[in-house]
Amino acid sequence: MATPSTVVDTWKVDTTKPVFSGLPASTASYGSSADVPAPPAVTAADNCDGAVSVSYQEIQTNPGNPCNNTITRTWTASDSCGNTATYTQTITVGDTIVPLLTCPPDCVRVKSDDNCPDHPDPNTTGTATATDNSGLHPTMTYSDQISGVCPKVISRTWKATDACGNYASAIQTITCYCQPSLITDTMRCTLPNNQLRLIFTQDAQNMPCYKLTASNPGQFYYNIFYSGGASTVGQQVTFNVTVPYPWVTQGANPVEVYDGVTVTTGGGQTCLVPGTKILAGPQQVTLASYNPAAMGSTTTLTVTVRVPASGFVFLAVHLDYGLKGTSGFSQNTAADATACGNTARVLIPNNGLYTFSVGGGATDSASVASYNTFKKNPGIGGLVQSLRTTAPVPGANVALKDAKGALLLTGVTDQDGWYVLNYKATGKTGTLYVTLTPPAGFGAAQTKSVTLKSNGYAEVDFITP
Repeated sequence: MATPSTVVDTWKVDTTKPVFSGLPASTASYGSSADVPAPPAVTAADNCDGAVSVSYQEIQTNPGNPCNNTITRTWTASDSCGNTATYTQTITVGDTIVPLLTCPPDCVRVKSDDNCPDHPDPNTTGTATATDNSGLHPTMTYSDQISGVCPKVISRTWKATDACGNYASAIQTITCYCQPSLITDTMRCTLPNNQLRLIFTQDAQNMPCYKLTASNPGQFYYNIFYSGGASTVGQQVTFNVTVPYPWVTQGANPVEVYDGVTVTTGGGQTCLVPGTKILAGPQQVTLASYNPAAMGSTTTLTVTVRVPASGFVFLAVHLDYGLKGTSGFSQNTAADATACGNTARVLIPNNGLYTFSVGGGATDSASVASYNTFKKNPGIGGLVQSLRTTAPVPGANVALKDAKGALLLTGVTDQDGWYVLNYKATGKTGTLYVTLTPPAGFGAAQTKSVTLKSNGYAEVDFITP
């Protein structure tokens, strides 16, 4: 009998998957399809077979969409034993980056440049530009919000929108002066209906005559605008400013020149805010400047300035009505201020029209009308004015007391800052006390004494901060 033989077979069981090399991160995000990199060259090695082939597959939810797309990349490698390795990368493509918007600079236009339309052509006022990370040109639009009339301010909002709806916006301010000059008060706000009031009060030293005590507003500016643009920077420009009698300049340097001005509107008024002062001129106009010194006369002052880097000149001349403080007036039925005792001789007409003009660098004229108001004084009266603006202070409370502090009368200042206390003094000459309590923002209460004769009149004026 043969002896049996034994055969031993030995094998190795392979359960190890291939190993990848060169894999990207499992997740990635990009703002644009153009930023998504090409799939890397991924390799795989197996513990038994060595290098094995790698298959690649890519699936997109919205192929080519730069705004909302998910790219799924899958690599697969298998060895001869059927061990399979897979790897997946998820790429999110979503553009959330707004365009880069460059807004045109703010600009100023006056009537000599164009007709100040509500929606000026961007070819004359500047156009915004924009770029986008996608490399495509964003859609550019603008909308205008208009405030004021003359001047008017156009707030132009530029908006750049890319293909994914991302947008950037910026505001360009276009200030449009419908005329190259206008008249304002000392707060640089336009006058309602281009009117002022001349306030005549009874002259306690020369009853029954009146004196021209004040105006409402208190003082004024004649404002001139010049827009020469970049081509005029550094050049000299001359303005010939003509002023009507009896207007006079105020201060040691009444001519003010600035490199710009901004505009605010509210309460039916337009107000000017000067830029940087580049010149303070000493040119003066007094009543002696007129020949003859009479209604209808004019005088001219000349201002030469070098155009600043802004290409814009804002010239303001500080003025006042030059007959304030004079006396010897009466009134006729038309409210003209006449010679006291001779109502046929009109000295200051009611509804008088005063025209200012400019030539040279700018050509224009602006007018203001004056209305006379006569304040009677039945005993004690007075004017309350602001020291800062010289404007009247309405709504101030006034109280009259005797020497013992007993309250005799009270009153309130009217729109022209004038108050009246209908008090008739009798008997001997005595001392009384007038206390002013101004509205908020005009300082503390003030008290002044006044000596009043029997049947006499007195004017007690106050200046508030």
